[in-house]
Amino acid sequence: MVHVLVNDQTEYVQNELGILEPVEGELIDPIELDLVFVPLLAFDEKGSRVGYGKGYYDRFLAECRSDVIKIGLSFFLPVDKIEDADNWDIPLTYCITPERIYEF
Repeated sequence: MVHVLVNDQTEYVQNELGILEPVEGELIDPIELDLVFVPLLAFDEKGSRVGYGKGYYDRFLAECRSDVIKIGLSFFLPVDKIEDADNWDIPLTYCITPERIYEF
């Protein structure tokens, strides 16, 4: 993954996974980021999350500063516990749902 500064003029192209990516832009070092919105399928009451199964965001978040704010967005309430969390999984700082904001 590379990290690109985007703006209103940024053009996007769909990659092989169907995800829109910027065509070009200024590359950003992950260590410079203060906040990251993290995709998820589910999260639990401790801030663990289930993503899309490839570990892209856990590897990316490991490149960020330890104090980077990690925000998940979910339409669903948290589950009690994600049973298959691994040692390398990086928990969220917050998760925003339609009902409330969870802080971990």
